[in-house]
Amino acid sequence: MQQSVIKRFEAIANRHKEVETLMSQPDVSKNPSALQKLGREYRTLNRIITLWSEVEATTKEIQTLKDIITSETDKELVNLAKSEIDTLNTVIETLSNDLKIALLPKDETETADAIVEIRAGAGGNEAGLFAAQLFRMYERYAETQGWNFKVANVNETGIGGLKEVVFEVTGDTAYKKLKLESGVHRVQRVPTTESQGRIHTSTATVAVLPKSEDMDIQINENDL
Repeated sequence: MQQSVIKRFEAIANRHKEVETLMSQPDVSKNPSALQKLGREYRTLNRIITLWSEVEATTKEIQTLKDIITSETDKELVNLAKSEIDTLNTVIETLSNDLKIALLPKDETETADAIVEIRAGAGGNEAGLFAAQLFRMYERYAETQGWNFKVANVNETGIGGLKEVVFEVTGDTAYKKLKLESGVHRVQRVPTTESQGRIHTSTATVAVLPKSEDMDIQINENDL
């Protein structure tokens, strides 16, 4: 392995320990913005280190199997070892690709939290019900991803629908995974209130924005 690559991962490991130490500092733990930023960096570094460790472990396993092939006389064991090496080489290839992606420079918005707004569009009460369904869908999706979900503002229709709702989604790559949801969503169906079985078209708009970090701005009184 190239010495430059080893040095790079040593630097990443050192930064990982440094960030872990910083997150435990009292002044940082009292600063939500700083803690959030360090938390995102820690998760990114942790993934790189995990992938690197898996590559190293798999490489050692392959070498052990190669040693078995050169020293073993049992043909069945040799064939099993060769088959296992083929499988592990595929694993190495996948891990290496994941590692390359993890090492690429990241756009800050890729790791940002998200602010989501849902508004009922055309369709009257049915549009409000559709907006409420979208809201519950995003809430459940956030749960499956392990994200924090917090409603900032809500305006209900009174029949179980929503005129508007704004919520924050906090978690790793929340904005990256939700940003493509922005736009007009449409549903065609027979509403439960429709007695004649006619199909209605309802819409709802979804806006997804990256949540900007809180900035601690200090203004000198002499500048006022």
